[in-house]
Amino acid sequence: MQSSDAVDVRALIARGGVETHFQPITSIRRQSVIGIEALSRGVGEDGAIIPPIRLFGAAAEQGLTFELDRLCRERAIDSFLPLHAAHPELILFLNLDVSTVEADVAGGPGLIELAQARGVNPPNLAVEILETAFGDEDRLRAAVERYRAHGFLVVLDDVGAGHANLDRIAFVKPDIIKADRSLVQDVDGDYHKLEVLKALVQLSERIGGWIISEGVETLEEAVATLQLGGDMLQGFYLARPHKIEAGGEIQLDQSRVVDVANAFKRRTLNRIIAERSRAEEREQCVRQFAGRLQGEPEARFDDALAELVAEDARVASACVLNMSGIQASGTVWHPEHVLRQKRIIYRPPARGADHSMKEYYYLLLETPVEIFETQPYVPLPTGDLCITASTQFTDAEGTPFILCLHLNTERA
Repeated sequence: MQSSDAVDVRALIARGGVETHFQPITSIRRQSVIGIEALSRGVGEDGAIIPPIRLFGAAAEQGLTFELDRLCRERAIDSFLPLHAAHPELILFLNLDVSTVEADVAGGPGLIELAQARGVNPPNLAVEILETAFGDEDRLRAAVERYRAHGFLVVLDDVGAGHANLDRIAFVKPDIIKADRSLVQDVDGDYHKLEVLKALVQLSERIGGWIISEGVETLEEAVATLQLGGDMLQGFYLARPHKIEAGGEIQLDQSRVVDVANAFKRRTLNRIIAERSRAEEREQCVRQFAGRLQGEPEARFDDALAELVAEDARVASACVLNMSGIQASGTVWHPEHVLRQKRIIYRPPARGADHSMKEYYYLLLETPVEIFETQPYVPLPTGDLCITASTQFTDAEGTPFILCLHLNTERA
């Protein structure tokens, strides 16, 4: 491969050697394209495509980043105009170099002037801001305020990648959040990624914005994102970046959109059926444990729990609380579930510990349920996904107590 300095960027700009490829952003629920991201490619004198990393690397070395970015913007908007006329609600997503953003802030010849000259409606333009490109918050704030004042949509790009901070979401107040490929990749099999992406989806909903999952490359990633509540997808699985000639249409693999929608509906139904079955099994386990403890003297709680937990690998740990939420037994662990490296930094709740602020205590008592279950979580000592279930029983003297079981969701 040639080095970046082998590209004569000034000559390339002079002959207009840039073309725009578009990658669709698709709403699965609407089963339609809601936007397209403009991705610039250099074109050599022999017609060969110059990859963007090489092209922009050469521009940076030759001090021509702003000039190249301006040509890329012009080509992107000019290529978008026929699509804009045919699809008035379509949104063009543009990555801008920081030099272009600063020109807009200063009132120079940037995107704002170009959009006005071409007659593009500002709400149809989404400006992708990579916050790490800005040296300080004042510059970032000025850019966001300038674009928003002119009616453009503000996009916070690559959220979840590198050193991007969540506090930037509160600072920028984006209309759209783009979750980086690093979060989306294998999200269907990574609980921690799944929870982070889920939190971003919920956050975007609460602040009145959209979230777009970038880099979706498999059916499983697409369906997992939908199950978290995310609807807007971008990635090779649905469409690769492509050039759209005048009068042409956006190329989208509609059959894959249908596949994702059908798989989502099918898996959602299967998940509900499976969860109902698992819930019944968990309730049976809780009742079995409570039945074995029923009528036992309080002094026997630890021994009884140890016997029960040793017999059932579904139970990560168990303890008993009194009706004030104070722990009346030790915490008994199934040895298979405890990670040795975490025993030093984790001390399980001991007899006398106060659980009164735990929902498995107060919601069991304050709601009309026989058995209460928490939402799934990952407890420190096991690293496994668990649910805490609680129910009441009475000891040998007829005194009521609360049984708490920490159940591994993979087994219960």
